Amino acid sequence: MSEDTRVDMLKGMGIHKRFKTYEEDGFILLQTSKPAKIVDGTLLGCEICIFDKATLKVWTSQKQKGKRIAAEHGLPVVLLDGEAEVMVPTDKADELLPLFGAKVKRSFSPEAMERLRAQGKVLAASRHGGV
Repeated sequence: MSEDTRVDMLKGMGIHKRFKTYEEDGFILLQTSKPAKIVDGTLLGCEICIFDKATLKVWTSQKQKGKRIAAEHGLPVVLLDGEAEVMVPTDKADELLPLFGAKVKRSFSPEAMERLRAQGKVLAASRHGGV
């Protein structure tokens, strides 16, 4: 599945921001600033995946942050040993997922694209979601 297809799928779920996505083992995940990895049996970083059409699941090693965000927004949270699992509904995804480090594709206004073309940087801009 291509990146544009995955982004269109997120839009169909009601998510308006253009999050960077990737596919792993048949699951669609969102790129994060600190990708999840397991070190000595504990999770480090964060992983965000599509759970169903109305929910995204966030695993984070920042247990207190996960607990606080879930409490502030009335979300279900499972606190495990050194990690938190938060279920984020799609109507709150645009607001909450960047707090967990989800990467958003950059978009450029037509004026900014014109400046980039004048500087000869069109190729770099097109890789970041430009026209």
